[in-house]
Amino acid sequence: MMNKKIIILIAVTLLVGLVILIFYYNFRGGTGWFWQKNQAGADLCGALAGRAKNLCLKQAALSSFDQTLCKKIDDIDLKTDCLAKVDMQIAVEKKDLPACQELGNLMIGKTCLQRIIQKDYETADCDSLSQKELVLFCLSEKNGLLARKTGDVKLCEQIPETIKKANCLSELGKIDLFSDADKDSLNFLQEIISGTNPDEADTDGDGQSDGIEIANGYNPNGPGKLNEILSASIIKCADIKDVGLRTICQSEYEYNGGQISLERCEGIRSRQLLDFCLEKQKSLLSQPAK
Repeated sequence: MMNKKIIILIAVTLLVGLVILIFYYNFRGGTGWFWQKNQAGADLCGALAGRAKNLCLKQAALSSFDQTLCKKIDDIDLKTDCLAKVDMQIAVEKKDLPACQELGNLMIGKTCLQRIIQKDYETADCDSLSQKELVLFCLSEKNGLLARKTGDVKLCEQIPETIKKANCLSELGKIDLFSDADKDSLNFLQEIISGTNPDEADTDGDGQSDGIEIANGYNPNGPGKLNEILSASIIKCADIKDVGLRTICQSEYEYNGGQISLERCEGIRSRQLLDFCLEKQKSLLSQPAK
């Protein structure tokens, strides 16, 4: 009679081999050939229980583009995510940009657009989208990819999302994001975000440097004052020492069109950034009056 340990070893080896085949065929071309041609993998999920079963069904659904498998998942969040990602895969396969904005999840929608653009950036029509944020994202991804493919730094200027524009200009133009070529107290990234000229200390030529104008709430690109929240956000994000938090802050600033305030902790979506803001506010309030 075969040793019990050997039987277990053989069973585990077969299971590991099956999992390897699933992932190999899934990532080999994104066609889900294995799941479409061999239902043994999907049947295997039925032998599992709990989260293992749900994850198995999700993998099977993503591999085969089969929403019916998603519907068998009993975890609501996992089921919703599965359905959205299967829809995304179908949209990517068809290169259907408008379908990306119907996924009901902004991040999955952006991932959908990104994958289509990476597959075929030349024919991707961003004007076919109606949601403003996704239009800007689409144009930024498309023009950024085109700029890097051609090495044409001028194409970076056609990127509407300012942080991506700054990164593109920095990469292709060999410019340090945190350099200050014109010595106006604004680094290159801040100049791009605020729309000022990185090579001119006084963009609007009114006798005051861009850094001084922004610090005092004045428009560095012309007459008048800046939106109070907008000007505070530009400076405060740059002052955050933690690189990760600073990047989150800059992304939030861009996403909300400048309508965030680190002074009042308003308009902030990120839990991490909000916690940082509230903690900083608390420490300032606890300091004795001078």
